[in-house]
Amino acid sequence: MTLRLRKSINSSLSYFLFAIKTAMRAVEICMLNKALIKTDTRVAHLPGTENGHLRSVFLSARAIELLEKLSFSQWVRSVLDKATN
Repeated sequence: MTLRLRKSINSSLSYFLFAIKTAMRAVEICMLNKALIKTDTRVAHLPGTENGHLRSVFLSARAIELLEKLSFSQWVRSVLDKATN
């Protein structure tokens, strides 16, 4: 198995596990950004969910760990650094 394929599989698995751990839909995961994650409470506030209401999602230690593996923008690293320190 090539390194590129292994990274792709690991990334896909991380997205899948993150979705399970947080009960977030794929669209909600894709719309995550720095403004939606509150580092002090480790909660993601999701506007415009399927039912049109704000939804708050607690981010467990495992969810934070999985976020570190996901290939979001660099802001994820800075947000996670603040949440874990």
